[in-house]
Amino acid sequence: KDGVEIYRDIDSDKDKIADQMRWFNTGGTRWGVDTNKDGVIDYWKVISPEEVSEEIVLAMATRDPNRFTRVALTADEAKALQCGPEMTQKLDTLIKQQQQAFQQAVQAIPLSGGAQWGQFSALRPATIPSGTSGSTKDMTIYYDAITLINDGDSAVHIQLGSMVKIGDVWKVVDAPSVYGSGKTPAISPGQTGATSDTTNPDIQKKIDEIQKLEKDLAAAAKADRAPIYDRIIILRLEVASLFANGKDMASRDKWLRDLADFTYAAVTVDGYAAGLEKLKTMSQGLKGGGNHDVAAYMQYRAIETAYFTAQSAPDSRPETVYADRIHNLEQLVKDFPNTTTAAQVQLELVGEYEMSNQLEDAKKMAQAVMSGYPNSAMAEKAAGFLRRIDSVGKAFPFQGTSATGSTINLNQYAGKIVLLYFWATWADPTGEQATAVKRYQALYEREGLSIIGVNLDESADDMQAYVTKYATKWPNIHEPGGLESRPAVYCGVNMPPFFILIDKEGKVVNNHLLLPEDADRAVFSLTRGE
Repeated sequence: KDGVEIYRDIDSDKDKIADQMRWFNTGGTRWGVDTNKDGVIDYWKVISPEEVSEEIVLAMATRDPNRFTRVALTADEAKALQCGPEMTQKLDTLIKQQQQAFQQAVQAIPLSGGAQWGQFSALRPATIPSGTSGSTKDMTIYYDAITLINDGDSAVHIQLGSMVKIGDVWKVVDAPSVYGSGKTPAISPGQTGATSDTTNPDIQKKIDEIQKLEKDLAAAAKADRAPIYDRIIILRLEVASLFANGKDMASRDKWLRDLADFTYAAVTVDGYAAGLEKLKTMSQGLKGGGNHDVAAYMQYRAIETAYFTAQSAPDSRPETVYADRIHNLEQLVKDFPNTTTAAQVQLELVGEYEMSNQLEDAKKMAQAVMSGYPNSAMAEKAAGFLRRIDSVGKAFPFQGTSATGSTINLNQYAGKIVLLYFWATWADPTGEQATAVKRYQALYEREGLSIIGVNLDESADDMQAYVTKYATKWPNIHEPGGLESRPAVYCGVNMPPFFILIDKEGKVVNNHLLLPEDADRAVFSLTRGE
């Protein structure tokens, strides 16, 4: 692909039949083995967590349980983890239920045959050290992973749950589930005993009760779920309190943040009416107790819950609902200064102010992030916004790396009109943006227009598949990180599509074009000297 080898069949025993299949370069890291040489991979020798999530999406879309089994933990692998008797027994139980659980997932999450993997999302992996809860080896895991699926016009999130690393292979522990269903991951910080307090029998007893209630929740009619949610929230608070008593504040805060996410999902997915007030009450209680970091996060979830609820009301007025949300976010920044959540909200407000053309307010907020959180990733994003927003009439030094490793530099386009087009496959699943951009690429090519794509997908494979499908002709920058990639941060771009127009002298003409039709009008005006 693009002159670079991305896939190879391997005939390791020289019998002229391929028995290994290997992807590399922009094709990924997968390395499969076909032991009986029937053209179907029997097991993976190497596979990343992102590629595991893609395999699961394909397995669900094609109703192929064998494809799922190849990336699911086996009984032998569970023993090899040496993760202690209790966890090993739990894993064995889940492994025995894998096929049934997969079939249930396929029914609960109906995907079309054309569904495509979109994105893998998880917090940083964790290493559970040897000696934890009877383990005799280190174990590297993702506690809870999520995947985005593009299915026609729909974006579907599924919860993959816990993933473990076996050598060069990642495996899922359980079958996928509906995101927001409240299902507890098979492995959680409280279960692995990451600190001494997690072996507390009182904590484990409450975790067991929570897991039982979550099963009851899934089986109950929607109208009957509120009391179950009430009890789960109480138990989660009690677990957090027990961690605090054991001086394990990191686990306490993790449980409280997870509780905020759980309550938000209960409201937005199940219509749990009491959830909003519970979030507000918990936030105020945490603030009064001095835990401002988690209180701020709890309050943020309350704001998002209120926004969702207000939007869903029959007499909803969008302008008022949106204004209330912005006011509440601004109040959060005032109420919880110097917290990570406040900084993230400030960055969010920068984007909201820009969208509503409140540029001076956006600049002040970006400067507040830079001064309040220097040397942070958030400060870099704020600096990128200021760099872009102050760029009109100035030269814009910008370059990036393509998926094949070549450098694309604006200096190479001297004397050309350049349109920087920030895009992602998940933001244009039907190719409408690609069709529009191709149209005015052809229309203005004689006027000296060149388009440089800046792809914000996590996977270069997704970008390449899209480029092939929609036959786009412009060069594309692709660097790791998606929305957090260096080009996106440098330009202060938070969401595709987004366009920056640069004239033949290399100076920025327009740095805030949100839609293809906006870019079309801007290019037309520039070429006509308007």
